[in-house]
Amino acid sequence: MALASRLRAAGGDALHVYDPRYLHVTVASPVVFFSATKAYPDDKSRSELTAAVTAAMDDECTGASGFFPRAVRATAVRVERREKAVIVLYDDPVGAVERARDCVERLRTREELGRLGLFDGAAGGFKMPRRIVHTTVARFVAPPAEPGSAEEAEWCRAIDEACAAWRPVEVPVEEVRLVRESLPYMHVDIVAETVWRRDIGERAAEE
Repeated sequence: MALASRLRAAGGDALHVYDPRYLHVTVASPVVFFSATKAYPDDKSRSELTAAVTAAMDDECTGASGFFPRAVRATAVRVERREKAVIVLYDDPVGAVERARDCVERLRTREELGRLGLFDGAAGGFKMPRRIVHTTVARFVAPPAEPGSAEEAEWCRAIDEACAAWRPVEVPVEEVRLVRESLPYMHVDIVAETVWRRDIGERAAEE
């Protein structure tokens, strides 16, 4: 992956570049890792929550309700350095991701999820990003130099140059997964940790 190589060369030890296996676009984060470990501390509470959330998604997140009812293609248009990470930004011209988020938002109306504390602050507050479709490809893990120094400015410039070399590419969106985040920032085997999955495209359209 050319982008990963450029970022590693530019960022050095101050930048952790994600393994491509962990790359994803977040539709929603019903429970955040750092909160979930406290709000749901044992296997019983986590299993109960997982069963309730997946059942609710079966009801609310369907093609008929607007949850990715047809094949989707998004364009990865640019790469940007942000305050704590490097992200790929996508153009979603038909608004498929935002409509999917509307479906997930309806989970807030489910009383059984409220009783399990899903919407409490202790569980992470049911995070729902809006008006952004992105993939985090690298995260800052250490200061590259003294804040405000010429060395820090040079490091940032090198990261920006690595980002600027990106050229837009169209990518198919083929599936959606609800994944158990057993490690922070989704550094997990996505397939092994999947608890709910939906195909997008021809197979989904035939349902």
